[in-house]
Amino acid sequence: MIEILKLTLDYTFKKIFANNKDILIDLINSVLEFKPPCNIKTLEIKNPEILPEDILKKRIVLDIVAFDNLMRQYDIEMQADQYKTYPDRASFYLSRLFGSQLERGEDYSLIAPSFGLHFLNYTQYPKYPNDFHYKFSLREDKYHDLVLCDKISLHLLELPKVTEAIYQKSSKNEWLYFLRNAHKEKEETMHEKYKNPSIHKAYGILNSISTLSEEQVRARSREKAIVAHKLEMHHMLQKGIEEGLENALRKIEKNMKAIGISEAQLAKIIEINRAESNN
Repeated sequence: MIEILKLTLDYTFKKIFANNKDILIDLINSVLEFKPPCNIKTLEIKNPEILPEDILKKRIVLDIVAFDNLMRQYDIEMQADQYKTYPDRASFYLSRLFGSQLERGEDYSLIAPSFGLHFLNYTQYPKYPNDFHYKFSLREDKYHDLVLCDKISLHLLELPKVTEAIYQKSSKNEWLYFLRNAHKEKEETMHEKYKNPSIHKAYGILNSISTLSEEQVRARSREKAIVAHKLEMHHMLQKGIEEGLENALRKIEKNMKAIGISEAQLAKIIEINRAESNN
């Protein structure tokens, strides 16, 4: 029995959707609930290939810009792993997409709306357990109906929050639930569970890819690289915390000596602080 690869793995996501634009277009239209005349029609994939060295990088980037019938543009991403600077990076790339449209001297009214659509394979906002779709835009803090510019916004979709109950509520959630659970599905129950033919096509491609031993090896290598990066980041954070603690204790020691605290008292205080930091 073959092991179906995870579609939420950035490697697998890029492998399938970079080479099958029709199902990617259907995914975007379904999630954003687009219908003619405002549906996605074309895609520009700037880096469709996955090079061997990409497997070991911190993340595999699938550089996709989609365009709808009104020539609005969309930055599409799958985020397989959480990292601290993601919000900054997402804002930077969307701003760059928005701001790179004009040549010098062209009128700003010519700028086409630019939107981000990012699928997150983790929970970015645990404070809101009952929501999974967020839309960030340029609004005034006090008056939320006051929009500075409606030509730029970012959609974030947290896949772990899309439960079966949520999937049953709306057809737009069918794709999201499938993205999260594709590797668990069975071919014999697919047609009963999912109505969208594009999802069936995606599963067929995923199933075929999963039978290839070289793809299994690459996917496993990619998963190991993600885990290794997490461990590296944890180690660096722990090291920073420990170094920060030692610097703080040295400063405390210097200040306490200055006010006449004895060596025995000082040693006891430092011992207590170290014990508390380890708990």
